[in-house]
Amino acid sequence: MARKKISKPADMPQEIWEWLFDRWAELWSVPYKDEIVASGLAGLSFTETAEDMPGKRVNYVFSPDGVVTADWKTKEAMGEVTVIYESFDMAYRHLADENTDMVQAVAEGKFTIEPEEKMELFRSLPKFLPIMMKAWKQAIEEAEKHFNVEMPKYGCSAAEYEPGVKLGTG
Repeated sequence: MARKKISKPADMPQEIWEWLFDRWAELWSVPYKDEIVASGLAGLSFTETAEDMPGKRVNYVFSPDGVVTADWKTKEAMGEVTVIYESFDMAYRHLADENTDMVQAVAEGKFTIEPEEKMELFRSLPKFLPIMMKAWKQAIEEAEKHFNVEMPKYGCSAAEYEPGVKLGTG
């Protein structure tokens, strides 16, 4: 059976989006949970949203032990911090494309954080960005096999990106 091509992130079925996010969270947060706790992120909740995102948003929390878990049932924003993307493509590229300049995206208004005074919380994440990006690339590759689809890809593969970064296997 031929693989179904998903041309753009917004065309991704909800089932694949949920699986992809959950697998990504497991790949990076489980092996780095102690570092997440030490960074002060444990216990914080986030909502990421884009008009064309499957389901319009994802709510997630860093549990007290540092593991990221999504809440797929709550349909309204519930995070202490809300990350608003101009498009789901920008959200997807944030982790899929090592060439995406998120500082420039913020300056151009393609990516905002609310409330603005919570921006400091979000600044704890960049030290995890190489781990998060490698995990996202790995989760995309695994989703392609799991669902027999071809996902949008940008930049290099997971194997080529940050070869020293170790991920969970689950």
